[in-house]
Amino acid sequence: MNNENKIGYYAIIPATVLFNEKIKANEKLLYAIITVLSNKEGYCFASNSYLGKLLNAKPHTISKWVSHLKELGFVCLDIIKNDKGETTTFDFNEYTDRVITTGENYAYIKIADGCSNCCTFCAIPRIRGIQKSRTIESIVQEAQKLADDGYKEIILTAQDTTRYGQDIYGTPKLVQLLKEIEKIDKIKWIRIL
Repeated sequence: MNNENKIGYYAIIPATVLFNEKIKANEKLLYAIITVLSNKEGYCFASNSYLGKLLNAKPHTISKWVSHLKELGFVCLDIIKNDKGETTTFDFNEYTDRVITTGENYAYIKIADGCSNCCTFCAIPRIRGIQKSRTIESIVQEAQKLADDGYKEIILTAQDTTRYGQDIYGTPKLVQLLKEIEKIDKIKWIRIL
């Protein structure tokens, strides 16, 4: 790489990625590059060819690494088909089965990821991007599934729970979300972190 094409950025690799023995060294570097190249909404539009040039790897190798990171839950994919411009989306709003490690009485539900505050001392917006909220419907669906599985307490998590929904509804919707979850009879407690 000549001097004019040198990569000029710093990346922060979270410990969950850095010390994960299932992730190869090149995949960790790819993860770091993807997070650095992501826009303020958290999307990285770099092609496999472009990423391959940065990492001196073939595009199909990049695709394999990205698929592995997706499989482990570290990235989500929006695949844009070039022929007609149609998009097939992996929607993080949809409920997916997961392993609950909190025991049998309570479970966490992530209601949003990222943060739009951009405080000078905080790296979250640069690591996670700006806040991306899940829909009320998808959260209620997950809460209902957890209630049906016997969980009585739901803990709602996000980097900034008070701004939940502002990005997709135009105004914070935490109160409305709580009212909808409150309608689930089997849920006895709701905590907000």
